[in-house]
Amino acid sequence: MRRRLLDVVVCPACRHGLVLEREKGSGEEADAEVADGVLRCLGCGREYPVIDGVPWLAPSLLGASHDDRFVAKRRTASFYGYGWRRSTSNQGVAVGFRSHFDMMAETVPVELVRGPLVLDGGCGGGRDVAVMAEKYPQTEFIGVDLSEGVYVARERTRTLPNVQIVRGDLTGLPFRDETFASVYSYGVLHHTPNPQASLGELVRVARREAPVVTYLYEDFSESRVRYWLARLESQMRGALSRLPAPLLFALSAALAPIVFVAFVLPHRMLVRFPATRRLAEAMPYRHAANVRGLVGDLYDRFVPIVFRFSRDQVLELYAAAGLREAATRRMRGWVTWGFK
Repeated sequence: MRRRLLDVVVCPACRHGLVLEREKGSGEEADAEVADGVLRCLGCGREYPVIDGVPWLAPSLLGASHDDRFVAKRRTASFYGYGWRRSTSNQGVAVGFRSHFDMMAETVPVELVRGPLVLDGGCGGGRDVAVMAEKYPQTEFIGVDLSEGVYVARERTRTLPNVQIVRGDLTGLPFRDETFASVYSYGVLHHTPNPQASLGELVRVARREAPVVTYLYEDFSESRVRYWLARLESQMRGALSRLPAPLLFALSAALAPIVFVAFVLPHRMLVRFPATRRLAEAMPYRHAANVRGLVGDLYDRFVPIVFRFSRDQVLELYAAAGLREAATRRMRGWVTWGFK
């Protein structure tokens, strides 16, 4: 972390300011890197470690609880941490890589990046935040994630001076109210115990007039075949999510070639002909570019917490969060935006 992060972070438990103590770093100036240290809350006195340049600002990482939602959240974060560590490359972004951000920018008719400070809520391994930071070098980006994927993100963005990575929880973000000029979150809210509360946190830290843009899983209620496949997937998740992360990843890798042959290749053939195009578009997993990408997709579907939404439910989430001018478009799910 850089020292200037202290201007925007707060204790996630009581939202008082934090002071840096016992630090190891490269200087006292705002841009100075802090490799290790402790962030102490000026209100409740809680202490949060800075480990290898990443502040851990989530009480759930430091305490214990037997609450079912807490356990599921920790387990989901652990699954994603393992998945991100299995990334093929932690350095930069491959040439020609088409990020989720790129696809969102083409889908949403509003400016995704605006103002001096932008939040990537649920940055995972940091691909999107790296893409954004390279495209907008004058804008500061903060990526936050609960999983150990923050260290993949840290390595991927280490050479980008306009990125900081925080380990934190979307259900209790460690940032001051009205901090960010725009807020972006791709494919994360549906993996939190309470998506409505998590969206509320994104809104809390957004400035007035800021766009809040998210991607959420679709429940496929508008497609009978895919709806029942999603229901089957949900039943399988109950058993598969109990597996250790390495075993689930290996199972996903074993299933990926089968799914690719069963769905992706037929889709590519059938979509060419008008008579079979409708059938092709109803096929699951049709968007997969290759078998390797499908491994992560399958793994993602069997983590412990997954919610799916209809078009109306997504818009209801935004209305309940107090966001104005909310609208949504289908993009392998729901890309939704609104303004605080």
